[in-house]
Amino acid sequence: MKNSTILGAFALLVLAAPVAAQWNASRADSHAPVGVMADHRHEAGEVMLSYRYMTMSMEGSRIGTDPVADADIVSTGGGFMITPTRMPMTMHMFGAMFAPSDRITFMAMLPLVSSSMDHITRHGGSFTTESGGVGDVKVG
Repeated sequence: MKNSTILGAFALLVLAAPVAAQWNASRADSHAPVGVMADHRHEAGEVMLSYRYMTMSMEGSRIGTDPVADADIVSTGGGFMITPTRMPMTMHMFGAMFAPSDRITFMAMLPLVSSSMDHITRHGGSFTTESGGVGDVKVG
């Protein structure tokens, strides 16, 4: 009986230790991975600035889930005069967070986006369109 009491007390202490562990910001579970937004709040007076660089490139066309050749899209039977062939995009995302109190954190993100799209035409020509500037600003 004495051994089972000691074993039970030991098991209770071992299982209770994680519950009593003090949480702090240096723990691995204090923030989500970089790509996850709005996962945390800051303490009063804290400021956080961030910068992210993202790229994306798309090419090729599909009808449903089936790939289709660009030449087939602009052929007489395809029904289209122009088709895009490639679209690269880059984005610089600037962010800021400020906490006026322990319970409220304000945030803002400003994306600067640049993209281009290459096209071919039914008559064998090609051209590129470009776009860039400030993207959708997020405030919360």
